[in-house]
Amino acid sequence: MKFISLFLTTLILLLAAPERETVNLNLKGITIEEYMKVVARIMGKNILVTQKVTGDFDFVSNQPLYKDEVLSLLLSILDSKGMTLVEEGSYLKLVRTSEAAKENVPVVSNLSGHKMMVSKVIQLNEENVDVVVQKIRHLLSPAAKLVTMRETNTMLVTEYPGNIRTIEKAIKLLVGQEDKEVAFITLQHGKAGTVMNHISAILQRLVNPQVVSKQITITKDDSTNSLIVIGSPDQIELVKQYVARLDVEEEFVPLQPGRVLFYNCG
Repeated sequence: MKFISLFLTTLILLLAAPERETVNLNLKGITIEEYMKVVARIMGKNILVTQKVTGDFDFVSNQPLYKDEVLSLLLSILDSKGMTLVEEGSYLKLVRTSEAAKENVPVVSNLSGHKMMVSKVIQLNEENVDVVVQKIRHLLSPAAKLVTMRETNTMLVTEYPGNIRTIEKAIKLLVGQEDKEVAFITLQHGKAGTVMNHISAILQRLVNPQVVSKQITITKDDSTNSLIVIGSPDQIELVKQYVARLDVEEEFVPLQPGRVLFYNCG
């Protein structure tokens, strides 16, 4: 305890910015329980400890840490012991990592400012949520929990904020979601149904139908002789180029002398 008292009296708090303070730390041979007391003092938070955590560690810092990084350091140390902290009202509670997701962790929409485990809803626009989960499940920490909701195509992830950010980045890269737009293309000469069939045949060879995010939808409106296109801006521009090539006035071919046309009238 003498070391702790000496340590606390020699802490140097530097104001790096109005909203973020820094702390000089140089820890050697300090126990985890002692460091929890240090963190509680620096963060101005009480920590409920209901089970013993053994072990000590060294931490050599060449530059000051932000105050929120002091907590991150404690979480990393506790994680190596299979423990973590969760918010319990106005204080923090020490729990086993395997049980953390069962605690009353906060549900957040913004990860900013959070260090401990939280729950966040991730909304998918197009790709099937069950398919996406199979692609990113290996990114989850052992203590994380994930639930999918097919009705809304969303997933609820209970995880550390840093891992949730990684999962969101991976989803964006894997799925490649793009904002879809709707375009109405009115034809001047060709028939909407005929032009749509031609373009659909072209796109079948250019677009992989198994990749949902790359799919493009084309329908026709006979009343206005128009095509309705739903896709990304680049896809719509490509369809417009095809339409310009196909929407041409048909040439009239006169009937050759002596040629007879037969019509089946029933």
